[in-house]
Amino acid sequence: MSKLYTLTATCLLMALAGALPAHAAGTLKVCADPDYLPYSNRAGQGFENAVAETVAKAMGAKLEYVWADMRGHGGFPEYLSRNLDSGKCDVVMSMPYGNDEELTTDPYYVSSYVFVFKKDKGYNIENMNSPDLRKLKLGFEGDTPVEAGLQLRGLVTSAKSFDISESSGESPRSTLDAVQNGQIDVMITWQPAIGAFLHDYPELTTLFFEFHGSPSHVEEQVGTVRELAEANGGGAFEWADRQEDRNRLWKARHEAFYATLNLRPGSIGWATDVCVPIGRLA
Repeated sequence: MSKLYTLTATCLLMALAGALPAHAAGTLKVCADPDYLPYSNRAGQGFENAVAETVAKAMGAKLEYVWADMRGHGGFPEYLSRNLDSGKCDVVMSMPYGNDEELTTDPYYVSSYVFVFKKDKGYNIENMNSPDLRKLKLGFEGDTPVEAGLQLRGLVTSAKSFDISESSGESPRSTLDAVQNGQIDVMITWQPAIGAFLHDYPELTTLFFEFHGSPSHVEEQVGTVRELAEANGGGAFEWADRQEDRNRLWKARHEAFYATLNLRPGSIGWATDVCVPIGRLA
């Protein structure tokens, strides 16, 4: 259902209280949102929960959360003012790079904005200047660099704005739902916000085949597999016979494997490729 293309990179870092009045010996107080996956929740299922646990463990400190809705009135700046700056906690787990108001760590991860769309649509989108964008219904997260980029290109008035970062209880997965149900054609959003939800969309699954034999035999195999795919609800069928194209497809397949593992830290991947040793057929 989706293709992901890099748009622009963003660094995230931790913000620390300049003075630590809330800090008790042996305790690290972390301000976090109780219901904002994939970042954090009370059950500790977010990746920022994992970061907090790692930091507390490295410090030999007990982790204690100060729960607060970061998407309430006033947005993230107000959240920092009411919690970190007022001394209710020692640290928040992330904020955009370049903030001059808080004491911060060095960036601990870098990510990017991406285009998300149904794979079988075959849109030719490489960047914000791609002509296809002017023909499609676009979605974007409001008050982000994407909104500014769309404004510069005269595209923002016809696009749909999503305000996930300012709507309490709203899940970023709603943007994927909007693409899936056809409400929008392309969503331009920040990859970490949606990456953890992609495994819930089985139509994203891609199956790779490699055929061998004479040109006529390979063509026959391709036709058979195409018919089977179409008869069983398969999506777009991409065929490559040039070596550079084959290398690109297999590179995507290999990278998808490791990307999937990263969605579930600590998991083990089981390869399901099926092959026949050609040498034994001679």
